[in-house]
Amino acid sequence: MAYGAADEADRDRRLNIPLPHPFCGRPPLGARVRVRNHFRALIHPIVAEIGCWTAKERCQSAALLEVLLIFVEGSATEFGHMVLPAVAKAAAEADEHELRQRACRCAEVWRA
Repeated sequence: MAYGAADEADRDRRLNIPLPHPFCGRPPLGARVRVRNHFRALIHPIVAEIGCWTAKERCQSAALLEVLLIFVEGSATEFGHMVLPAVAKAAAEADEHELRQRACRCAEVWRA
């Protein structure tokens, strides 16, 4: 058995949230590592755009954040001090249903 294969299988079993299209399960390990390596550079502008006043950019940033959180999984906890307040603020202040829904999905993915 390969090193870490049991951990991967356990994590696959514990994923209990419905994922957005096109995901039908966890992304492949190589893709997760690649996104994790670039997440530090991406998270700052995404969090800034979630705080923008224009609804279109906020919604697109929340959708991107949701996908990135699916890829980085538990590695995102390092950025919790930035991500969680931005998601909470977007969910609380959102006038648009889609933005509120996206922010709640981000929180759900974070929890998983």
